[in-house]
Amino acid sequence: MSLWKTLSTCPLFYDIHQDEMEAHFINCRVSEYHKGETIFSEADEVNYLFTVLEGQITVSKSYKKDSKDIQVLSQGSFYGEHFLFSDIKQTEVLTVQENTKVLEIPFTVLQNIFENEPLIYSIFITNLNYLVLKKFEITQNIVFRIMGEENNTIRTPLYDDQTIRKAYSREERDKFLKNITKT
Repeated sequence: MSLWKTLSTCPLFYDIHQDEMEAHFINCRVSEYHKGETIFSEADEVNYLFTVLEGQITVSKSYKKDSKDIQVLSQGSFYGEHFLFSDIKQTEVLTVQENTKVLEIPFTVLQNIFENEPLIYSIFITNLNYLVLKKFEITQNIVFRIMGEENNTIRTPLYDDQTIRKAYSREERDKFLKNITKT
């Protein structure tokens, strides 16, 4: 499968079309990791956002003398967004669970897009925001289950779970954006 076809199925890249991806992301590195390899340790500095193209990675964090798995990344998952917009320096440990390919997007590439391509920037940030909020909602549900709350009355859903977001064709996207700028 081509890089473009793979990225077009990833929610982080929804509504960014082939020519736009090729112009901005084609020179990014695709790295292969093997089962058992560590991609990052807690002391490493992260300078890029990466998207899992295939395979599986476990994200874990050390607590005192123990290590806890906090997330599993699979195809379409991404890591590094929290380093993009903050001064956080310390990361978690990322361990490859099976042979894995990831697209590594240097922060400098993203910063260039943010500065020079407002349309691509706004689409990317909208997708990122949606996915980060979805992660937050999942985490919130886990916390409430741990607390033993079956029916959480204070939880406000971030999304209507019946609605499935779809990627728009370029024509639909551009028509929508044209109409929204008129209002």
